[in-house]
Amino acid sequence: MSALSLPCGPKIPTQILLLSSETHETGGFPSTPAYGGSDSVDPLDSCYFSYFMSSMPHILNYIVVFPTLFSDILCRGIQDASVRHSVLSIASFLADYRLNRSTGRFELNYITSLQVIQRSIAEVRVDESLAIAVFLIAWIDAARGQYEVCRKHLRGLSLILEIVQPICQNPTASRDRISPLIMLIWRFATRMDCSVSFFAFQQPVFPMIPSAEDLHREWISLVSASEDALEWALAAFALDNLFHRTCQYAVRVYQLRSGKSGPYVAVEQRVSSIVERLQTEMIAWYNRPVIETARRLENEIRPDPTALVT
Repeated sequence: MSALSLPCGPKIPTQILLLSSETHETGGFPSTPAYGGSDSVDPLDSCYFSYFMSSMPHILNYIVVFPTLFSDILCRGIQDASVRHSVLSIASFLADYRLNRSTGRFELNYITSLQVIQRSIAEVRVDESLAIAVFLIAWIDAARGQYEVCRKHLRGLSLILEIVQPICQNPTASRDRISPLIMLIWRFATRMDCSVSFFAFQQPVFPMIPSAEDLHREWISLVSASEDALEWALAAFALDNLFHRTCQYAVRVYQLRSGKSGPYVAVEQRVSSIVERLQTEMIAWYNRPVIETARRLENEIRPDPTALVT
């Protein structure tokens, strides 16, 4: 079970502070050639690409299941300025925060990224690259604790996803153009929506997510590392779905109990029904074969407490 740490949203700044010092030298980062063209990268920023590739797997910990995730994002950055500057925004934020350096490079990259995104929207260039760029910017704001700003970006991302990958919110939509990378971005964004909504105690931006496990199995199988990785991804997504629904119901329960929704007994019956539904889903998740196998293996290697008694 330790091979894949089940995600419950971005844990920032704790995870930034815990990035392995063995992985990252404190004196600087390997250089990466700057891109050419009108949106070329300042040589001062080119080293941040290497840092993005080495640090993000520690934070968005799906690298075991989706080994090409971050290289795919970086490849999009080569082709698209909005992704490129969003990647630089994240990398400069992480690196300079960790090294107690000025946030000047981050602030410049962040503003540039927003400008490029706004220009793309104004020119109605809504595509997968724009969705990736907006997600990365939303992630930065979640990491900085700017929850309201993050929620605004998530609302924008939701509208973009309706255009570039409608199956995200409607599993019955056409499957002719499923993009595994965009599906994964959607899953990351959903998890982030859970965390931000939890801390802000507001209704999640994204609607409740149908399980649609057959759909997920279809696209995950195209990019996952193995059959075991596929099952772990499905389990992780199912847990994210449960967390997302719990956040949705938490707000609903609060409204029921604080408003005039009927007699006390009737309200509590509705609340009990919601709790039972969530408990049933949790038990079903706990009994998934991949979870049962991991639990059994963990019990087999767990030391016998009685053997420690002398």
